[in-house]
Amino acid sequence: MSGEGSTEDSKLRVVLVGSVGPGKSSVIESILRSSEPNDKPSDVSININVRKCRSYSVKIGGRDLVFFDTPGLCNTELSDKQVMEEIKSCVSTSGRHVFLFVMNMGRFTSENKKMVETVKTALGKKATDYTILLFTHGNVRPEERKPAPKFVAESDDLRGFYEECKGRHVVFHTEEENASQVSELLQLIDDLQNDGGHCYTSEMLKQAESRVGLRAQIALWISTGAVAGAGVVGAVAHFVGGVIGIPVGAAAGAAAGGVLGCVGVVVAQHVREKGPLW
Repeated sequence: MSGEGSTEDSKLRVVLVGSVGPGKSSVIESILRSSEPNDKPSDVSININVRKCRSYSVKIGGRDLVFFDTPGLCNTELSDKQVMEEIKSCVSTSGRHVFLFVMNMGRFTSENKKMVETVKTALGKKATDYTILLFTHGNVRPEERKPAPKFVAESDDLRGFYEECKGRHVVFHTEEENASQVSELLQLIDDLQNDGGHCYTSEMLKQAESRVGLRAQIALWISTGAVAGAGVVGAVAHFVGGVIGIPVGAAAGAAAGGVLGCVGVVVAQHVREKGPLW
């Protein structure tokens, strides 16, 4: 990712997130074409290294913004973990951030669902409070295009994600010169900030990483049978399988009492210091 100084950190940072293929780079190109003449970057044509984020500092409608084009998830060259580490590198120590979740309005697949969960796990479920959905048409033929609400309604999983983002969305026709769609996006960003000053911060990222680390620690204890106990198979199956997401069979019941004891102490300490785990 290109380096930035303190001046760049003072600007609102807009991070584009999504899988490979929905048109993140085309969205960036549309935004750059709308930047004010004196601030228009010279490299409007995007040729991004798919392994790294790239930043673009622009002034649009009197607003100073930094847009980040990021590697795509579901990537053949990088694991999702590597992609998320690169995306998290865009979250500066002092900056204010919002996320644009770029999605092709073709079909919401199981791969899309996994991608959403990957982002929410890495950035924290509260990240949706600072997210705008940006729908593109990609390769969908004009006669097959549908309004965004109709597309959302076709999938319960997508509708749930849409509702978590409070219905904030914009549709980009990346193949068209359309300044109004950029204006609509900027208005959504303004509305999001004006709604209680909502911006994602590096502190929120640290909290999310802490929760991920604690879940991994708990999972390790359970999978290795590091503690012993018995008699509460049903309780641990609910706690571990339902909350943490780790399958629990009868064998895990033998260690259930000790698991709940150790986990309870660690979780209680985490809650006192850093807030709820989930």
